[in-house]
Amino acid sequence: MCIRDRYQRRVHGHQATLFQRPIDPDVAFVLEETELIGIATLLLSVLLADGGHQPNIKPPQTVLALATVAIKFVNNLCRVDPRLVQRILGADAFVDQVYHLFNFLVCYARDHFDAGGSNVQSLLNETLLLIGFFALENERHQEVLARGTPPLLRKLATVPWAYFSDEKLQDVLFPALICCVAFNQRNLNILSEELNPEILKDYIVAQMKMKGDSGSRRSLSISSTHSSQNSFVHASSANNFAFSRRFPAERWREVLDFIDSMCKKNA
Repeated sequence: MCIRDRYQRRVHGHQATLFQRPIDPDVAFVLEETELIGIATLLLSVLLADGGHQPNIKPPQTVLALATVAIKFVNNLCRVDPRLVQRILGADAFVDQVYHLFNFLVCYARDHFDAGGSNVQSLLNETLLLIGFFALENERHQEVLARGTPPLLRKLATVPWAYFSDEKLQDVLFPALICCVAFNQRNLNILSEELNPEILKDYIVAQMKMKGDSGSRRSLSISSTHSSQNSFVHASSANNFAFSRRFPAERWREVLDFIDSMCKKNA
């Protein structure tokens, strides 16, 4: 049996828990064999070159724009088949560099959020989205985000205040955090050092209520008067950040009960 046939059997045997439409096996084979058509290697080599592990080193605007477009491409693949992207980014040859890439992007965008304009803010949004997909129902990848001093997971809770006060930006950050800590006691404890997990509980409850109201689906409060005019989540792309597109709705109650039980245990 050829390599491609073996790959097709592996893909067809996979049961996605978020999206029941995996990428065509032929396309998936090419993406995996070429490491996302070289995009993963491009991001790692460009952003982490010349001491790029340090967020105080400012890349050129062209590099940041390229990184945003590349991450958007990867996120689009995640929306179709997140497991495929997880296999590629979580490969032994990549996973350590992916950690450093996430760490750099989060710290850089956080520290330059106010002065960086829409380019930096869009970069942070897409990075948070990708981190969530990376950690989605994957304990090994969740553990990767617990590395570092302080852990990268704690740094996710130190993003600008707008991500906690603006409803649109809450929908960018909170699902990513939930993906990072879901059913992982150690990660939830790490996050709790920086952020009260009751916030995530309240968010899930609100999402469940909105999902149940008249069978409607939340569209990230695009028309909400409570959202800041400075949000950089545009209406055309807002639904891409919806909780229902980032964490399986059938497991919302389960993850809510998990976080609630941990909160009571640590009280």
